Amino acid sequence: MKQILCMTISIVGLLGCPQQGTNDHGRTIIESPGTFHCFEGRLVVNVAHAAGSRLNYTVGNTKASAGPAKPTIEESAPWVIFPQAANKVWVYDGAKDVTLIELYGDGGTKFTSSQVVPAIVHEAPEEFVRHLPATLSGAPS
Repeated sequence: MKQILCMTISIVGLLGCPQQGTNDHGRTIIESPGTFHCFEGRLVVNVAHAAGSRLNYTVGNTKASAGPAKPTIEESAPWVIFPQAANKVWVYDGAKDVTLIELYGDGGTKFTSSQVVPAIVHEAPEEFVRHLPATLSGAPS
């Protein structure tokens, strides 16, 4: 009887609890803290709370994980992260910067900021650009 009860509880537990992390967030707008698995787990985006109402983020694959040295996102700002591909992530800090992060197979990373290369915004995918203010996207106000 005890064995049947334990088995029943196990089955109910499996059926009653949705599995977390089963959604693929590749090519999906991220606007809240959490851990997001993208492109069948080939990319992980982690957005975490930091001191002073700030957020920090990392993007990574099996070879590399990268993010800013200091928390760059104000939690209450309209920030957006868009994983375009398993090796390419767009980040808008909610203020004035768009950053393209590229991850390479050898473990290297490249950060390109719109503060340094303003034209980088014109390379961003439309799904991401729709979430940017007109002053950054070049869209009419």
